[in-house]
Amino acid sequence: MSDFQKERIQKGELHGIEVINMGDYAEESLALALEHNLTIMGTSDIHGLIDWDFVEKGHDRPITLVFAKEKTEEALKEALFAGRTVAVFNSLLVGKEENLVPLLEACVKIEKAAYINKTSILEVTLRNTSSSDLIFENQMPYSFYSSSPVFTVPAESTKTINIKTLEKKREVLLQLKALGAYMAPKEHPVVTWKISLEE
Repeated sequence: MSDFQKERIQKGELHGIEVINMGDYAEESLALALEHNLTIMGTSDIHGLIDWDFVEKGHDRPITLVFAKEKTEEALKEALFAGRTVAVFNSLLVGKEENLVPLLEACVKIEKAAYINKTSILEVTLRNTSSSDLIFENQMPYSFYSSSPVFTVPAESTKTINIKTLEKKREVLLQLKALGAYMAPKEHPVVTWKISLEE
């Protein structure tokens, strides 16, 4: 970062930084955003036709999700200056932990959770309500049955996992590391959902 840019930040004239531009994710930009408390942004920087650069290549345009309190210009501006954003490009999500974790929590719903017959294998169906495929890695003390610890919940679809809890539980904390999400360079958030079970 140049002295000119540092001076702009100190004088309150520079507030955000692109961490995703076109298809590039820049770890250095994310590090700068966290170090200088800059708003994280994703942009397509489009100069040609959207179809040529993205659609025909099977990609979505990078976007900036802004968590505004209302659908007004003032609320949008307030959220941007407050840094309540997540940059998204296909299955890649980049943001500050306080924005990224609630987004991931909201994107995944526990559609069904029940033990299989009289076993201690808990069958859980997860629904991804977002338009991005979400890639997770198991972080629980329990392992999976007939499934890899790394799995994808497809966009707007479901994925069923079987968890070996060793004994039947009334409550299980589903803990998953979001491998397609970054809250710092090379750092993924771990997201927790509480599963309540009937006897």
